[in-house]
Amino acid sequence: MGLVSLSIFTSSSKTRLYIPTHNE
Repeated sequence: MGLVSLSIFTSSSKTRLYIPTHNE
């Protein structure tokens, strides 16, 4: 599920991508 969250967050915000990636 990391790829899905990464794709969505990357499109929304590059800074917010760090939070979901660490909080898996």
